[in-house]
Amino acid sequence: LLLSLVLSIGCALSLTSCSATPPEVPEGYVLYENDDLSFAYPEGWVSQKGSITILASSLSGGNNITLAYEEKTDAYEDFTVESFNTLLKPSLESIGMSISGVVITEEKTNNVELTKITYDATVGNMKVYQTLFITTVGENTYTITITELNKDSKLVDTVFKTLYSKES
Repeated sequence: LLLSLVLSIGCALSLTSCSATPPEVPEGYVLYENDDLSFAYPEGWVSQKGSITILASSLSGGNNITLAYEEKTDAYEDFTVESFNTLLKPSLESIGMSISGVVITEEKTNNVELTKITYDATVGNMKVYQTLFITTVGENTYTITITELNKDSKLVDTVFKTLYSKES
């Protein structure tokens, strides 16, 4: 009985130490961190923190990453294009965006499960590409929006591959 108890405790402790470790930050990138999650973004970008954090190649425009959060919600679980068209598209169109090519997938990276939404947007004569990573960590649901004025698949790929939840 004592041996079973020791083995059970040992197994439980070994499982808790096997949680995912934060990924390495690639060269040319730095780590963004808050209390719940982290990810890499290009070195030299400007950081503007507030209730919404903006990481940008410059404050005068260009590619950027916006991090926002809301109280924990399950609204993005089993999210579909129809859900997008009902919940998100009207607000995007109300600010003058024309949306096309919406693709929604469920993904996992490191220890983060997320909903990934990609689409093309036209604002006036300018075409932009947006990728949203939506995940819940603790009591918050985070939306990381990557806006590309200049298509940069390495940016999106790096944010995705380095996204890490501090919650085990």
